[in-house]
Amino acid sequence: MNTATFFTDITFTGATLNGVDVPFYNVWPFSSVLFKDVDVTGPLTLVVNGTVTTRFGGTASYGGMFSVTSAVPEPATYGMLAGGLAVLAFAARRRNR
Repeated sequence: MNTATFFTDITFTGATLNGVDVPFYNVWPFSSVLFKDVDVTGPLTLVVNGTVTTRFGGTASYGGMFSVTSAVPEPATYGMLAGGLAVLAFAARRRNR
């Protein structure tokens, strides 16, 4: 069954960002979460809860979590950077001779 035609109304009932309530809006046909001025220096976890109404009149609840963490370069990345800079320095020095 095609879920795009089976589910007709998605409504948020709650949303938190890092455990803090954030405003959400249900304006048909969209539901959205508003967050601005958010400190993004650490990991972010957005949790959304709501209900789904089917075109047959049934309802179901749902919940979801989306986590974002910052990437930490591996030590090999720094090694490759240092090696690349050394090759560039060698090429520049050899060119000047």
